[in-house]
Amino acid sequence: MCATALRSFAEWESVPPALSLRHTLPVVLIRIGDAPRRIMVLEFTRVIAGPVAGRTLAAYGADVLLVTSPKLVRCRHFTREENDSARLDDGNG
Repeated sequence: MCATALRSFAEWESVPPALSLRHTLPVVLIRIGDAPRRIMVLEFTRVIAGPVAGRTLAAYGADVLLVTSPKLVRCRHFTREENDSARLDDGNG
C-alpha cells in the first residue's frame, strides 16, 4: 500500500516545516579544510548510483578506475552503459 499527500505551494508555505526553512538556502557548502592534491578512486560499483558518483568525482578531477569483469552478470534493469565512469581496456576487444 502506498499513500501520498499533495499540497499546493500556498498550502506548503503555511505548514511549520516550510516556515522554519523560509529563509534557508536549499544547499549550503561549508569548507572544512583543504582538499588533497590528487584523489584516486577504485570503483567497484555496477548499479546506477555508484557509477554516477564515480563519474561525478571524475568530473571534479579525480582519477577513477572502474574495476569489473566480463564474467559478472549484467543487471540491465539497474545499470546503463553511459553511466560507466571508466573502462579498462584489457586488449580483448
